[in-house]
Amino acid sequence: MHRLRVLRHLKFCISTSHRTTVVLKNTRSFCNNIPSTSFASEAAAKYEKKSPTEHVLLRPDTYIGGVAMREDQIIWLRDSENRKMIAKEVTYPPGLLKIFDEILVNAADNKARDSSMNRLEVWLDRETARISVWNNGSGLPVEIHPTEGIYVPTLVFGNLFTSSNYDDSEIKTVGGRNGYGAKLCNIFSKEFIVETVDTRIKRRFRQKWYDNMKKCNEAEVVEILDETVKDYTKVEFVPDLERFQIDKLSDDVIDLIGRRVFEVAATLPRDVDVYLNGQKCDVDGFEDYVKMFNDSSSLLFLHPTPRWHVGVAKRNNFFGESHVVLPKIVSFVNNINTEKGGSHVDYVMDKIVNIIKPIVDSKLGDPTKSVKPAVIKNNLSIFINCLIENPSFESQTKETLTTKAKNFGSIFECDAKKTAEWAEQSGLIEDIVEEVLNMKKKKLPGKRVSVSSVRDIVKLEDAEWAGITGTAEKCTLILTEGDSAKALALAGLEVLGRETYGVFPLKGKLLNVSNLDDARASKNEEISNLLRILGLKFEDSNSITRESLRYGRLLILADQDEDGSHIKGLIVNFIHKFWPSLVHTDGFIQSFRTPLLKAKKGDKVRSFFSMNEYRKWADVEEGGKWKIKYYKGLGTSTSNEAREYFSDLDHHTVNFKYTGTTDDDAIRMAFDRDKSDERKEWIRRSENEITNEDDGKTEISYQEFVDGQLMQFGMVDLKRTKEGPYVGWSRGSAGLWRS
Repeated sequence: MHRLRVLRHLKFCISTSHRTTVVLKNTRSFCNNIPSTSFASEAAAKYEKKSPTEHVLLRPDTYIGGVAMREDQIIWLRDSENRKMIAKEVTYPPGLLKIFDEILVNAADNKARDSSMNRLEVWLDRETARISVWNNGSGLPVEIHPTEGIYVPTLVFGNLFTSSNYDDSEIKTVGGRNGYGAKLCNIFSKEFIVETVDTRIKRRFRQKWYDNMKKCNEAEVVEILDETVKDYTKVEFVPDLERFQIDKLSDDVIDLIGRRVFEVAATLPRDVDVYLNGQKCDVDGFEDYVKMFNDSSSLLFLHPTPRWHVGVAKRNNFFGESHVVLPKIVSFVNNINTEKGGSHVDYVMDKIVNIIKPIVDSKLGDPTKSVKPAVIKNNLSIFINCLIENPSFESQTKETLTTKAKNFGSIFECDAKKTAEWAEQSGLIEDIVEEVLNMKKKKLPGKRVSVSSVRDIVKLEDAEWAGITGTAEKCTLILTEGDSAKALALAGLEVLGRETYGVFPLKGKLLNVSNLDDARASKNEEISNLLRILGLKFEDSNSITRESLRYGRLLILADQDEDGSHIKGLIVNFIHKFWPSLVHTDGFIQSFRTPLLKAKKGDKVRSFFSMNEYRKWADVEEGGKWKIKYYKGLGTSTSNEAREYFSDLDHHTVNFKYTGTTDDDAIRMAFDRDKSDERKEWIRRSENEITNEDDGKTEISYQEFVDGQLMQFGMVDLKRTKEGPYVGWSRGSAGLWRS
């Protein structure tokens, strides 16, 4: 499998004028006689070696969650005038927020190291984009490191893979772990300054880095003569905004920075005062923070130990005519906002569900009926602030906790009596029972788009906001290839939530509608269901817009093989035939890609989305054995893998982009019965060119899709006919337009 092999026990002879000396080498080595590179091929020359810092800058997604703008994200922000949390649509570069968070969490971590810390300050200058984070409590040792020969602050802030958290035998409840942290902020900053005071040896340290940590001034170390000076640490930086594709700090970015400062004020012990630009954050602990989401009395607070603070609320809340849907989870681990949850959320949620489920079952009036845990979870909002010993996260972005419950270092004892009483008194039990018995339709805000009811479509998991004026455009229907893919999508909804995501499984391949009129097409049950789910109409097709539909986006989840490509093509063809304006709208149709293969060696995992991508890697991979897993279909992926995929939605989503009439022509050529001659020429021309390479693009044109993935299906379908190349064509060319 691997083209490059390490030569062991290499023997090579050195000839002299009268004798030959044989030298035996038992070490792992390559031949010393390196060939000339003057005639190196382009294929060999394209491989490069980068320094760790260069790699961080070239591949930021791995470390800080991406530098591209994340658009139209619904985030809960604080309305300072009313002391409430409100849902707001924002656009921001996640990487910029992450580098700030690394510094903020570092400052908060100091409370765990020094209990005397009682103040944390953040200063933000919008005009210059200069940010500083200051905390009192023990400063860093201003001493020369015994083995590295440089000052400890220089080592900590200016060198990757340095940390005080590598000793896993030492129990710590801090956020840092892997030795990246503040260095990532330094690398993505034009200017980065560290200042700290160590009163033990009466020294003040200051050092400045610039040009993305490539350069730095000499450290300034001065003796402290003033006895009143106390320990502190201050980090000041100017982010390199160009690397985040912005030229200034927007209102949304300012709001999100403020949100994180406010969250840290809520999750730190109450004896720590947190300030933003000189103004103290007005929050009195975690419970006060949770009440800002829902100021009603229907909140349950569980605080069994100092390490666990849990709030529970009904997700759907009605206040007169208004309806508020709370976030499914808001969770923090060691002051880190774990936006996508993880093992701590599952741990707490399962304990609460296990208390509520028997009560609901007892009220269903039928011993054969039982509520599914997912139904209970979808009706709950969970707020968690916890301390976990030596936490592990899914990635450096730390959005998902992966530590197993047995390693948390503490136990969350859920008060069963208190929880059961709250569930009854709040009306949660009644709501769930009525939902299970299908006795009443959920009240929803706004006015629904006028379409026929979808409640009788058995396998549809409808988004909560689908069809609601003002919110439907934000909803995405995940259209899956069968029930196994639906199970994968439902596991993903545990990450995404159900407000804006619905799921519907197709029964095999969709009908090819290229040569059908709307009357014949509507007789097909699958198409009839899609019309109702999406809110599509054949009449006035030109007036159809994303705003007028029940869902503003369609996400196709199919196998990563050739038949999966055919399914995508048939769906694209269906929309293009009757509502071409939707195809011409960028982002309406998307595809969700999952790994075709995974290679694993120890803790290292590599994912490949095509055979071509895997072969390229296997040809150059050196040494060691990798365990290869082939994902025959979506059913091969586990629920944990599904949550992993959907946690990194941007990486796994491919947008179809309309680039002009060539896209229209490509779709018609592939599926129209009357264009068989064009298909023959298309396959002839492409036979030796097709690679089906997945190069990591997150956006492709319809023509690229047809000439790439769909062509791959055409070639495979030809082979299935077991006829000679281009003989007959009655089945081979028909393969694309049949179904």
